[in-house]
Amino acid sequence: MTEVRDAAHDECLRIVRASGGTLAWHVSCYELVRALLGDERLGLAHPVPRLASRLLDSPMVGPLDVTPEQERAQHDLMRQVMQTIASWRASQRLRHLVEAVVDTHVRRLVEAARPANFHELVAVPVPRAVAGAILGVPDEDQEHLGALVERTHDDHDWRGASAAVSELQGYMLRQLRERVHAPRDDLLTVLSRADRSGDGTAPPMQNLAALILIAGSVTPTSVIDHGLVLLLAHPEQRPLLDDEELAPGLIDEIVRVRSFVPPRPGADPPNGLSRYANTSFQLADAQINVGDLMILDTHGANFDETQFRDPYDFDGRRPTNPHLGFGYGRHRCPGANLARLELELLYRAVFRRLPTIRLAVPTDELLGRIRRDGGVVRALPVTWD
Repeated sequence: MTEVRDAAHDECLRIVRASGGTLAWHVSCYELVRALLGDERLGLAHPVPRLASRLLDSPMVGPLDVTPEQERAQHDLMRQVMQTIASWRASQRLRHLVEAVVDTHVRRLVEAARPANFHELVAVPVPRAVAGAILGVPDEDQEHLGALVERTHDDHDWRGASAAVSELQGYMLRQLRERVHAPRDDLLTVLSRADRSGDGTAPPMQNLAALILIAGSVTPTSVIDHGLVLLLAHPEQRPLLDDEELAPGLIDEIVRVRSFVPPRPGADPPNGLSRYANTSFQLADAQINVGDLMILDTHGANFDETQFRDPYDFDGRRPTNPHLGFGYGRHRCPGANLARLELELLYRAVFRRLPTIRLAVPTDELLGRIRRDGGVVRALPVTWD
């Protein structure tokens, strides 16, 4: 790697040491992060995966063992399949499903002994149940698959996490084979029909199904937890939830800020989305080489003062909010509209049922409970009158 010589880019593009112990390029400025999110010279594939640098020592954030061409083909297939739930109109058709899941788990929170663990009772099970229902996972399998999803992000047990990923993929393979012969009204059936092998055995299908369950569970859980803390800290913003026109803006602000812990410029270790250079190219005054790890810090970019006025203010009434919390362009999260709906319905239900809900511990105590991968809070004790 070559140091960036232009002082103007020192904070935008710099060499850092990732948590995995290897060197990487860290990109934090909004415009550059947005541009690189759609740059075809970057991807999740690495020419020699076993030699790739890693952001974290976890199987969930390493390189894909495919060529860049195969990765692009798989990405296109994913977007095609996810169109069944990706559009705003499609997400609205799922409204009753999300409402039922939210109602079940908010009711369990209301009935729980105080202080109650909001993370365990609401933030974890709601997105997991929604993702499982959309895929078509049988109710009796939800608890077991939830435990597997949790294990996939265990950064203290690489073998266990890898085994959990493999078990999830094997489960999805069996489900896909069943859908070939007995189709249902679910996403697994859509995946089985998109499988060109004709028998549900093409690796991208079971991998994609497992990824949908994992991504649809872990990231929303983090946002739900942190969003609740933000709303508790800013009660003046909560009335926006009851306004159909203003609520979407508040949800986007939660996704932009995403964490009750604001990013620190130059923070170490860095965080963000892992991407690998699949060709050599010049960026600013830096030479990017094939296989270099680049960390696209979307969270830091969402606090870029050149793009957001008073970025450290939590303001659900921002007139425009082009945040990168859902990615950008071709790599924008296809489940963004569903995620917005899930967050809006969940927070509205929580504050209507528990208007006096509050943290049961000081905010500072939560800092030690934030997991490194994905920023998930391990426990979120709440109470109410």
